[in-house]
Amino acid sequence: QTIKKYFAQTSEECFSLVAKNNIIMSEEDPFDCFGSSSSEEDNDDDDEYTNDKDNKTTDANSIASPTAMTKNKNDESTNNHKDKKPSSREKSSNSSIIEKRSRDPSCGICTFHPHTETSLLTHVRNSLLSTHKTECDDNDHDNNNSRTIPKSATDLWSKDHLQKLLNRSREVLKAIDDYCTSRHWMMHIGPEKGAILTGALREALAMKQRRRRESDGDDKMETGGERGNNEATFLSSSFVAVELGSYCGYAAIMMAREYCQARLEALFSSDFNEDGGLLSNMNFHLFSMEINREYAEVAREIVNLSGFEELVSVHLISFDGYETNLVDVISSAVQSREREGGNEVETTSNPVIDFLFIDHDKDSYKADLCRLETSGTIRKGTKVVADNVLFAQIDDYIGYVRKRQEGGVVKTDTIPCRVEYCDGGVEMEVEEDGIEEQFGDGVEITDYLIDP
Repeated sequence: QTIKKYFAQTSEECFSLVAKNNIIMSEEDPFDCFGSSSSEEDNDDDDEYTNDKDNKTTDANSIASPTAMTKNKNDESTNNHKDKKPSSREKSSNSSIIEKRSRDPSCGICTFHPHTETSLLTHVRNSLLSTHKTECDDNDHDNNNSRTIPKSATDLWSKDHLQKLLNRSREVLKAIDDYCTSRHWMMHIGPEKGAILTGALREALAMKQRRRRESDGDDKMETGGERGNNEATFLSSSFVAVELGSYCGYAAIMMAREYCQARLEALFSSDFNEDGGLLSNMNFHLFSMEINREYAEVAREIVNLSGFEELVSVHLISFDGYETNLVDVISSAVQSREREGGNEVETTSNPVIDFLFIDHDKDSYKADLCRLETSGTIRKGTKVVADNVLFAQIDDYIGYVRKRQEGGVVKTDTIPCRVEYCDGGVEMEVEEDGIEEQFGDGVEITDYLIDP
C-alpha cells in the first residue's frame, strides 16, 4: 500500500521510498522489486493507470510499470521526445543513480531497520557479480565466489594470490562503504576508524616479530643452538587475534586484509630473511565472536565473499541470563583450530590473545576485559583496541584502563575520531565543526606491559 501511494510521485521520490523500506533492487532491472516487468507496457495499460490514478482507486493488478507512470507524469517532456521510449538499458542505468544518491534522513546515523544486514549482503553479492561479470560464467557464480582460495597452502601465500585477496577484499569493503553512505547507515567501524584499527594491528604484528627474534636468540643460547620447548616455540608459530562483535564482518575483513598486506610487503622487502621470514612463519587467525545468530550468518557470508575464510572464523556465543560463554568459546575455538590443521594456531591450555578488538555490547566492555584477564588469555604483549568509547560514553571501561595504567600494568591512549559514516547523508545539515562536536568518538588503544 505504501508503494502504491508513492507510484504517483517522481522517480526520485520512489527511489527514496525503496531505501526507507530496504527493498532489494535488481542490478538488471531496478524496478523489478515492485513486481512489474521491465518490458514496455501497452498504451491501454498506461491509459488505465492514468484513469485509476485520478480516481485514487488503483488496484494492485492494474498497476502499470513505473516507466509508464513516469511517462504519464511528465507528458510535456514525453511529447518533446516522442521518438524516444524508455528502454531496459535506460532503466538499468537507474541503479547507478541509486548508488550515487544521498542517504535518506530516515536511514541516517544511529537508525536501525529490520533486515538491513541481509539487504547489505545482497548488495555486496550484486556488486561483486557486476565487477566480475566479464570473468565468470553466468552458470557458475558460486564457484566464482570461492575461487580466490587455492587448494595448496603454498599457493595461499604466493604473491599473486595475496594480491588477488587484497583486490577482492577491497571491492567488498568498498561495496559496504557505498551502501552505508548512500543507502543506510550501519554500525561498522568504517574507513576512518578502520585505519586506526589496522594501524594498531600492524604495530601488534611488528611487536610479535620483535618478541620472536628476542625469544629465538635467548632460546638458542640456552639450548646450544637448538630450539627448546619454551615460550619461543609458541611465539614462533602463532598470532591469535580475537574480535568481540562480528556484526557483518567489516572489521574482520579489514584486519585479515592488513595481515595479507604485511605479508605481501614482506615478500618484496630487502629484509625478507629477517622480517619477512618471521612473518611468513607466523600463523595468523582471527576468531570473531558474535551473540546475534543473524549477524553471525551474514558475517560468515561476507567474509567468504572476501576470500578470507582461511584467516577468519565467526563463532556464536550465548547468554545464560548472567554472563556469556565468551571465554570458553574462545579457548575451544583456538584449540579446535590447532587440531584441524591447515593454517594451524598452536596454543597452550590457556591460549594467549595477541590482539583484541572490542566492539560489541557497550555495557560489557569492562566486564569481558576483566574476564579475559582473569582467564589468563590476556598477558604481557597483548594489544587491545576498543571502539566507540567516547560516543557511547563507556566511562567505566576508560576508567578501568586508566587505573591499570597508573599501576604500571598497561599503557593506554584515546585516539579522537568521528562516528562511522557520519558525513554520508543528506541528514547532515551542520557545519564541519558541528559534525566533530555532535558525532565525535574515540578509539582506546591499550598495550599490556606486564601480565595483569
